[in-house]
Amino acid sequence: MTFSLTPDEMELLVSGNDLDKRKCLSRIFTECRAVVNGDSYIPDSIMEKYNETYGTHYDCGDVDLDTEELSGKTVCLGKFPLRNRGEAR
Repeated sequence: MTFSLTPDEMELLVSGNDLDKRKCLSRIFTECRAVVNGDSYIPDSIMEKYNETYGTHYDCGDVDLDTEELSGKTVCLGKFPLRNRGEAR
């Protein structure tokens, strides 16, 4: 993903506290300033943690996400609170 950031947002994402980072990312997504580019995946370590946290039994290898058709498209979320259900990259 590519984010359109202000210099202050970049500074916050690199060195801010977790709460401020989450608020910043939420604002970036609700303002449609995130663009999909390239392949995405969920790392194996995240799958393992997800299984432990939520009692699931998914394969713990990397999960490839086919985002080719989304490449170059903007991702925009509605103004809803984000839930923490694991990490994707």
